[in-house]
Amino acid sequence: MGKILYDMKEASKAASEITECPNKEGDCNYDLITYGERMMWCPVFRTVNDINETGKCKYASKLADKFRCNVKSGLAKYSGVPKRHIEKFDDMHESDALREALMYDYRDFLVLCGPVGTGKSFIAAYLCYRWALDSYGGYFKNEAKWGEVVARLREQVGWYTAYEVAAATCQDQWDIASKYRVLVIDDLGIEDNTPRSIAAINFMVSKRYDHGEDMATIITGNMTTDDITGRYGKRLTDRLIENGRIIVCDGPAVRRKAKTAR
Repeated sequence: MGKILYDMKEASKAASEITECPNKEGDCNYDLITYGERMMWCPVFRTVNDINETGKCKYASKLADKFRCNVKSGLAKYSGVPKRHIEKFDDMHESDALREALMYDYRDFLVLCGPVGTGKSFIAAYLCYRWALDSYGGYFKNEAKWGEVVARLREQVGWYTAYEVAAATCQDQWDIASKYRVLVIDDLGIEDNTPRSIAAINFMVSKRYDHGEDMATIITGNMTTDDITGRYGKRLTDRLIENGRIIVCDGPAVRRKAKTAR
């Protein structure tokens, strides 16, 4: 018993002496370290709990990067978030519209409208990613939970074009409207301009409206609010405005800019 207490005391003393990463080479691969002649859990790693504040621990930083990649992969593979947008997250231009969109609290509606190529869909994709990190970033230190995180994202984040929503069966429309904590309806207005399509979009907005603050619905489109009213009716526009926020993306055309730079 005395030896156990002594070992615990020595371990505590050693831990108190370690205030920065003990591996000067920066090639940490585990949170178990050798300190003197003692194997111990790294006390620096144990103090890191925020995925955005890992700078003092090289191993935590590596895990955080791997976790972010895992989340991105899951969103692309299972939630339908376009990979072309996800690939731009690490080299993005922070526009006024993006800064404003980042204030969204993931309740009710967010409508991103504006000309073609101004980054509306990219912002919607980045908001899905930020929600995933805000919701599950605390799991980044436990690799055994990463599969569970991806499974949850598959059930909670959904990305559909307005055409897919309009073409879906009534049952599928009901499932889409009811299932996701965060739902993106991309490219509003590209679906056929028919009574059936208009009814489908109205149904989707109505069901999400009924759920209120329990769900986030992000809609992108090239249409103005007047265009939306003219096509889908004032009732739909009123619901978007009453329980939502509209952001006009009117900066330089992102896609055209990217092509010019090549």
